[in-house]
Amino acid sequence: MWRAFETVEERRRGLRDWARRDNEHWLLERRDFLSPNQARRELMQPKLAA
Repeated sequence: MWRAFETVEERRRGLRDWARRDNEHWLLERRDFLSPNQARRELMQPKLAA
């Protein structure tokens, strides 16, 4: 949905909100359908020695 912003700061807030939602809800097929945030958390967790 397209939206007009009144100020630059309002646009910045809108972009930050969009990025936060996108990183939490967009599911990436190449990452086994995890969101970018979920994939990042998995990559940052130390691997357990087998």
